[in-house]
Amino acid sequence: MNVHKIVMISLAILALFVGAIFITIFLIFPDSNCGPYSFPAKKQVLHFNDSEKKLFLLARRWGISGNHDEIILSEADKDYPDKNTDYVFYTTEIFYRIIGNRELIIYTSENQISKPSRQFDGIEIVINVSKSPEKNGINPKRFSIYEKANDLPEMRK
Repeated sequence: MNVHKIVMISLAILALFVGAIFITIFLIFPDSNCGPYSFPAKKQVLHFNDSEKKLFLLARRWGISGNHDEIILSEADKDYPDKNTDYVFYTTEIFYRIIGNRELIIYTSENQISKPSRQFDGIEIVINVSKSPEKNGINPKRFSIYEKANDLPEMRK
């Protein structure tokens, strides 16, 4: 048999073996950082005064290395965004204020926002890109992937 063929067959067997190990690890440890959507998500429901209208916030981190951060604002309680119907903020935190029954103001420091192709029914969404809304005398509520500001990993502080 040709040496070249032996080397190619050995590399193919090695690649299959390594692939089988990664698949096995992913199936045995689905909550580890080796698979997409394996980081715990955080949800919150926004209630509007004197109204039955609700919006849903979802913060999630995903990706093999966990370096994709998203906060989703949706009219439905769901686990994955639909860019046709949901706002997607590519950041680790946002601030928000509910004004009456019909308005939600979102303060974000990031300008990377995916807006839905259609507006929410009965709620006006105002997006304000601001580094620190609390410095302007505004006291908005915070929603973040992290529980507290001090929970940021060292590499993100």
